[in-house]
Amino acid sequence: MLSGLSLLLVACQSNPALQSRNWENHRFLVENQSSWILKGRLNIRQQNSSDTVAINWQQFEDSFEINLNGTLGLGATTISGNPQGVRLQRANEETIMADSLRDFTRDYLAFEFPAEVLYYWIRGIPAPETTADIELNEQELLQVLRQADSLGRLWQLEYDRYQSVEGLSLPGRIRMSQADYQLTLLIQDWQLGAEDA
Repeated sequence: MLSGLSLLLVACQSNPALQSRNWENHRFLVENQSSWILKGRLNIRQQNSSDTVAINWQQFEDSFEINLNGTLGLGATTISGNPQGVRLQRANEETIMADSLRDFTRDYLAFEFPAEVLYYWIRGIPAPETTADIELNEQELLQVLRQADSLGRLWQLEYDRYQSVEGLSLPGRIRMSQADYQLTLLIQDWQLGAEDA
């Protein structure tokens, strides 16, 4: 009987499905996945207005390109950058340069877009720089996150519709709310291991 119990314990320890239920292990695996392409839709609600833009985010380690296409005065907007700097390009307008994503505030976009911390949030993990209040679902994946962005604004994020992408569980829908803003990101397609942005 003891040998049967020992075999059962070994099987449980080596079962990847059971290991993936461990939040810390999951977080570690996701943090170490630094290249991806995602495509989806971002719905923005503020006061009495609502609009939806298409989003295409390509990340390759510390280089990225985020394409937003919609109304809200955005038209076609591309935010791209690397450790040397960030640039924002809009159709028929001059390119705007900045040192980091933190410098792109509501003055440049038609809504609050916490792009700097979204690098983490979009993958279903908290940003490491500040404290976070988290709630996990039954699969030990992030369900609710309360955390401040790089400008100190407190956001609440709700996660669901997780999808398996090359063995990782990644969010399919993220609801983000802050003061008068509510953003809902529906991710239609995740691809891991993106080429250089």
